[in-house]
Amino acid sequence: MCPTKPIIVMKKQMLIFAILLGFHSLWAQQAKQKIAVISIERVNATGSSHAENLASMVAMELEKIESFEVLDKYDIRSNLKRLNINPEDCYGKTCLLQVGKAIGANKMLGGSVETFPKKMVVNLRLIDVEGGILEKQQVREFNVVPLEINSMIEISLKSMFGLKIDSLLNKRLTQNEGFDNAITMPHVQRLKAEGPRVGVAFLTGQTASIMARKANEGGFDVQPYLFQFGYQFETEYLNAGRYQALFEFIPMISGLDKGLFLPSVTVINGLRNNINGWEVGIGPIFRITTEANGQWVDGQFLLDQNVVDVPFEKRLDSRGNPTLTSGVVIAAGKTLRSGKLNLPINAYMIPGKDSWQFGISFGFNASK
Repeated sequence: MCPTKPIIVMKKQMLIFAILLGFHSLWAQQAKQKIAVISIERVNATGSSHAENLASMVAMELEKIESFEVLDKYDIRSNLKRLNINPEDCYGKTCLLQVGKAIGANKMLGGSVETFPKKMVVNLRLIDVEGGILEKQQVREFNVVPLEINSMIEISLKSMFGLKIDSLLNKRLTQNEGFDNAITMPHVQRLKAEGPRVGVAFLTGQTASIMARKANEGGFDVQPYLFQFGYQFETEYLNAGRYQALFEFIPMISGLDKGLFLPSVTVINGLRNNINGWEVGIGPIFRITTEANGQWVDGQFLLDQNVVDVPFEKRLDSRGNPTLTSGVVIAAGKTLRSGKLNLPINAYMIPGKDSWQFGISFGFNASK
């Protein structure tokens, strides 16, 4: 058998496939049905109709779908003048059918965008010109975000034709329990929130041991956990996409349940997920505690003595003086949402050389 024969057969098969593919593409282009959009009514919250025409916006989104041949708006305008029809008066099925037959369209798309006090409704109607019937209708409700009408129309059209929609965008435009973001609050660059915080801190290591000791030994004679009460100031300074960048300032008082007054200030910089509310952050903490210089002699921490060859060290001690100390807080948690109310629940840790502190806190705040 000639070795070149299989190659020749393969080339013929590829040529036939290419020709068939070309015919298929040409047939698909010719098979596209013609569709026209001449008027989309916009109605405000008072019920009055605006002259603003959303037809161009709908036609543009239809072109992106690529399922129809969208008739040119200038040709449509010329035909409307010839028919003596005002597009702002042509919203009903009868008028749309009349225009569709006159301009040779297979489908006509009409509808409205209505704004109510608490929602916006996009209502799109697809009319089959030849059959004279309403083929499809899509009604979707959105939050009142007028600047996002284009996105609402995109979602409505894709839903009408069974195409995949942006789930993140749809959630932000439809759900009231979502976090404030650049879509729902387009004019606000920084969102501020504030509210009370309560929690409990658990002490470990050397700090826990000192807290449990008697006062004459430099301890505080308390169990190694402290209730905390404070106030959270929060600013969302970057607020777009899936995440918010947060700055939190939290003054707190610990130990009131033990008869102690231990003030602190925490500064957190973090990120929050706009979709599910999970958040992480890290930042410094500044605390006022009582510390003293002393020496360890025979298992006791002695003050105001000078034992030869025994080094001095500074530690937490109830007999000492108020001292400003610092540390680093690493926090994670989740913010729940109820209307405009935020309910943050967080766990945190403060690492240290000889002891770590762990805690949980919760509170509530609202954006303004």
